[in-house]
Amino acid sequence: MNPEEESIVAKSLIQSPHFESLIPSLIPSQSLTLFLSRYLDLAQSHCQIQIQIQSRNRSLRLKSQNLSQNLSQNLSQNRRSGG
Repeated sequence: MNPEEESIVAKSLIQSPHFESLIPSLIPSQSLTLFLSRYLDLAQSHCQIQIQIQSRNRSLRLKSQNLSQNLSQNLSQNRRSGG
């Protein structure tokens, strides 16, 4: 991220209602940059984890639907064959 982008991100974070709770007091610019970098890394990790969870949930939902369909097909075949 270039300094201009860092400045934009810093300004938007500072304007966030939760920012005061994140930083108890004013800190030097270098520390702020490091903090923001770590904050953004955490936010990105969180987003990636959420995407993975949604993907797994979707996959599990499809597997569950397939199993349910297979079970109902098997049950109806068993009824027809007298089993």
